[in-house]
Amino acid sequence: MLTAYIDESGYGAKDVIVLAGFVGNDQQWALCSEKWKSGLGKRRALHMKSLRWKNQKRIKPLLEKLGKIPHECGLNPVWVRLKVSDYADLVEDTFVSKKLQHGYLMGAQLLGLILIGFAALRSERIKIVFEYNEHFAPIVPTLLKFYGTVFPWPFRFQR
Repeated sequence: MLTAYIDESGYGAKDVIVLAGFVGNDQQWALCSEKWKSGLGKRRALHMKSLRWKNQKRIKPLLEKLGKIPHECGLNPVWVRLKVSDYADLVEDTFVSKKLQHGYLMGAQLLGLILIGFAALRSERIKIVFEYNEHFAPIVPTLLKFYGTVFPWPFRFQR
């Protein structure tokens, strides 16, 4: 069983949205968790928004150390980047159109399909965990389950 943990950046952006994360098996995630906690030192968590970027001498070594950990543990990076501004002016100005063609929903679908295909190539099942998004939490699982029936690849979705 593979598990993918996905986060997003630029949810309400008018230009670019990115969904990214890592995928791996339980052993890889357990090793990553252990090394990550050790790498954090006295910190309990790392939130990029709360880093004090003015203190580069402290932040740079921390990020260099932590940034290598998922790769060292064998996790595979996955991401999708959409330039929303390329098509935003073509979207009808209705609630439904704006929801269905929202950058987050488009990116989540694309990344979900990539992950489903990746798991199928490895003859594995996959659990995809997106950061909770109140606007699309009910929609993304339904769409990915639908894709699972259209493309009969083995997968399980969890939000």
